[in-house]
Amino acid sequence: MAYLNLGLFSCYNPIEIDDSILERLYGSKPVVIFKKKSFITYEHQRIEQVIVVREGRVKTSSNTARGHENLYEILYAPSVFGFQALYADEFEFSYPLLTAITDVKASFYTLHEFQEIVDREHELMKCFFKYMRSSLTTARRQAGWACRLSSFEKTVLILILTTYSYKDEEGYFSLTHDDLACFAGTTRSKVTQSLNRLSEMGLIKTKYGKMKIIDGKKLHELAKKIEDQL
Repeated sequence: MAYLNLGLFSCYNPIEIDDSILERLYGSKPVVIFKKKSFITYEHQRIEQVIVVREGRVKTSSNTARGHENLYEILYAPSVFGFQALYADEFEFSYPLLTAITDVKASFYTLHEFQEIVDREHELMKCFFKYMRSSLTTARRQAGWACRLSSFEKTVLILILTTYSYKDEEGYFSLTHDDLACFAGTTRSKVTQSLNRLSEMGLIKTKYGKMKIIDGKKLHELAKKIEDQL
């Protein structure tokens, strides 16, 4: 069993997908390799292909008019991008800015080719529906936090969303201060101050590009107090 579109900031449990369905999703398409920090798609580019990421981590984001990055998600393979265009009707979907965080291996399908796969594999349709629901809920939460909460409060709530992230043997998951700041809509310095405060409280530990939650119970209690204010 694998997890499809497992993200760093998901509001829901990981979406499981059977290995046999995953193999059919990969199919016999050639693999395209993208080096770390390279762009896989550009913002506002019309969706004409579905991208299946087979290996690596990617992030989706956009740029503001002032040149700041808005981070939406950090996803682990296997992940799929562009499937929203299958449900577009008269609405035209475009890609976000999709960037390789690590070296990435991906395959590309035309919308027609991918529609045929989804028609055969109804479990995929369920997976995509759950994923879109999770993304919408996360976006709503972000919007609700934006004007009401301090950087510290936002940092606490965002760390709660990292529950299902991949962790190494020491319990650390990959998350940079920059990415956390982009997702929170705040500055790197304010995120660093918030993380230092949480570290002093004994709730987390940090090291370069990684974090570890030490006392999940107390962190959740703190998050509940913050959410009760909303």
